[in-house]
Amino acid sequence: MKPTTVHLPAFHVIGMQGTFSPATRGQIPALWARFASRMDDIEGQRGEVSFGLCTPNVPGPDGTPTFVYTAGVEVETLDRVPDGLVGLTVPAQTYARFTHTGHI
Repeated sequence: MKPTTVHLPAFHVIGMQGTFSPATRGQIPALWARFASRMDDIEGQRGEVSFGLCTPNVPGPDGTPTFVYTAGVEVETLDRVPDGLVGLTVPAQTYARFTHTGHI
C-alpha cells in the first residue's frame, strides 16, 4: 500500500478505540467487526468513508510501544456520541493517506 500526502481541514470522527502494540495489532480486524455492528447508531454521518486512525500512546508496562487505533466515520458534529463509542476532532494538518479497498 503506497501512501499519498493530503492536507485536510479539521473534521470530526465517531468510532471505537483500542490500544494495541506491534504484537497485538492483529486484533484490529476484530475491533472493526465490533464497530461495524454499531455504525447505524451514529447520527449525522458524512459520506460513506470510514477511517482507521492511529495515534501514539505511552509505552506499555514492559516498555513496548503502543498506539491507539480508532475505527470510525466522519460526522457533522460531536453533539451525539453514542454510549460505548468515542468522539474526536482530527486537527487540520498534512496526513499520509493509505487507501484500502475490499475486505479487511
